[in-house]
Amino acid sequence: FDQELFLPEDVDNLHIVHHVYLTPPSESGPLFIMHHGAGSSGLSFATCAEEIRKILPKAGILSLDARSHGRTVVTTLNSKAGDGTPSTSAAAQAESSGQVELDLCLETLSRDLVHVIYQTQTRMGWEKLPDIILVGHSLGGAVITDVAKKGELGPKLLAYAVLDVVEGILAVWLM
Repeated sequence: FDQELFLPEDVDNLHIVHHVYLTPPSESGPLFIMHHGAGSSGLSFATCAEEIRKILPKAGILSLDARSHGRTVVTTLNSKAGDGTPSTSAAAQAESSGQVELDLCLETLSRDLVHVIYQTQTRMGWEKLPDIILVGHSLGGAVITDVAKKGELGPKLLAYAVLDVVEGILAVWLM
């Protein structure tokens, strides 16, 4: 990945700093958006991203850390520590103390994904979203399917793929 972004958000009395790994697309290349499974992180797609770029050098890759995974941290608004590189230990302490309830429901994770996509667009100064291909593993597969089904990315969503290593299934849906 070329860069990391930290995307702050205040929602429902929580301060979330979403963390993403990004290699922007060049020219009119598509943007592959990767969502990992439970207990993993955006780095689980690093090798896959490298292989995609070998085949499609103009493609971009955005791989996020879901809330409370990797370097994405969730704290309460009153314990907000800033928007730079967040302290994962502070977030873990807030979760273990019961200050922050771990919310990994499908609706929450889908909302987070759409927010991260549009915040990345804003941060990168893209006038419009590039064409998008969503890829999700396990829980991430459920998230990207939900986002695709809701249609919040409009005609920019070209396709989505669900990967489930446990079942050995690869499914691809073309929009």
